[in-house]
Amino acid sequence: MNPVTGKYISLNSQYLPADLPHISHTNRSFCYGDGLFETIHANAVNLHFFKDHYERLISGMKALKMEIPRGFSPEFLEKEISGLIKRNRMFTGNRIRLSVFRNPGGAYTPKDQTVSWMVEVSSLPGVDYQLNERGLMIDIYPEMKKPVNLISGFKSSNALLYTLAGVYKNEKGLDDCLIINERNHISEAISSNVFLVKNNSLHTPPASEGPVLGILRKQLLMLAKQMRISVFEQDIQPGYLLDADECFLTNTVSGIRWVMGFRHKRFYNKLGQELLHALNQLIKQD
Repeated sequence: MNPVTGKYISLNSQYLPADLPHISHTNRSFCYGDGLFETIHANAVNLHFFKDHYERLISGMKALKMEIPRGFSPEFLEKEISGLIKRNRMFTGNRIRLSVFRNPGGAYTPKDQTVSWMVEVSSLPGVDYQLNERGLMIDIYPEMKKPVNLISGFKSSNALLYTLAGVYKNEKGLDDCLIINERNHISEAISSNVFLVKNNSLHTPPASEGPVLGILRKQLLMLAKQMRISVFEQDIQPGYLLDADECFLTNTVSGIRWVMGFRHKRFYNKLGQELLHALNQLIKQD
């Protein structure tokens, strides 16, 4: 089922037809990757974990030395996003993309630090997260390594590493690829965080390994501790996958996707299913 894209977007609080061009050729996100975005899961106008998304966005804007617009509060943005959903009459599961980019002016050196923002909405197959029926086949993306730096943990408009990993995935007939960092440790997957299960304990790369600090990652770490599952944020070398019992990938839109195989290794999906059930209970309360 292909997602339905809303007929309208919101650009700086103005509703505009989604099928018409609204971004100039001087847009700094287009020219230099000078922007950030958040991808938000929603049930109609109920935005899940929005406070966490807002905090990550503001932290990213500060890291990129962007000027935070006056009144750019979580209440303001939540109202603006909800207004766009209502304008599009999309009252089921939704995927929201909230983009922030520095305003045009200058070349590599910006003219000023002011920003514009844009919201887009598209439909999802359902409200709850669903576990994939067929497990994923994955491998390591070997051609580029992710640098660990000030902006590693944010979702920036400069996504060439992930784009090329996606091309490699398709060339090799894989479902996803794992990204390694400069230390040759696993950082994340193409659009997801990575979790391993070994002896009923949960393992995932820490912030110091350079993954995007996923909102769902944060929720799962919290849920696992509530469920008295041992949690270890530690460096993960590729060879560790061969000793793991389970492997799954997480992001805000897809929830939990279980991995069936890494090369010749095959995985179960018991704890992943338990966490998915707990996650769906959590979003009903959010």
